[in-house]
Amino acid sequence: MTEHAAEVPPLPRELVRRVVDRLTSMEPETIAVVVRGSYARGLAEEGSDFDVSAITRAEPAAADWRTWFEPLPSGRPLHVSAGAHSVESWLSYRNQPAEWALGLPGITVAKFVTGTDEARAALGDPPSNPHPPRRASLEDFVEAISKVRRAAARGDELAVRWRAMAAAREIPGLLRDVNPPLRVHDRLEALRAALEFPVAPEHQRHDFPVLLGLRPTDAARVRESALRAARELLALLRERNPHVDEQPGLAEALLDGTLERHLGL
Repeated sequence: MTEHAAEVPPLPRELVRRVVDRLTSMEPETIAVVVRGSYARGLAEEGSDFDVSAITRAEPAAADWRTWFEPLPSGRPLHVSAGAHSVESWLSYRNQPAEWALGLPGITVAKFVTGTDEARAALGDPPSNPHPPRRASLEDFVEAISKVRRAAARGDELAVRWRAMAAAREIPGLLRDVNPPLRVHDRLEALRAALEFPVAPEHQRHDFPVLLGLRPTDAARVRESALRAARELLALLRERNPHVDEQPGLAEALLDGTLERHLGL
């Protein structure tokens, strides 16, 4: 590609050009190079990784990620994390939930560093990838809470914490549809969104970080928070969104109290 590389503040232009040249030499079928992550969002700090992807017309020469380091004027090495995707592969991510989004709609912000007219027409400008939410799973939440109870009964503190974390990861998706629409950009934003839902169980701001292991406490209190979170969440969903999980039979079990009886609440 002969197109000049766009500026990616605060990186020196010559550094960006070196990265583009190296990546395109590895992927001769490149029609665009895009930057992702904090540099694409204008939020890069000292030590931020430089996440870039080559977009290729056909399948890339190598599907694996590449890592190298570029010297910065400060003398600190810049970590370059470089991927390669065909146009078809890049676009396919728009149909996939983001693993990091905690069940919420997400977006991977991307900007062109270089790009042909063909690439811009195929990917849009900017070439960011919106992600749909993961399917809300009330069954998985109930199963995880049940495992917290059983682990606590046999005195397995590690299992209590692990199962509580699994339960916590289902909560944002279960609350998604009773709250104002949003789209998150990264893991931390997803976490903050889950903590700040205006419609949530009474003790969400306390219990959610406990279940994730972000608030130090003993296993007995993790169990207590897990059972309280389940009790309050099931009550909220029964009132506001009993069909949150479309799996047959779950709405009925929620509405008639079967789920609470199953969990011993």
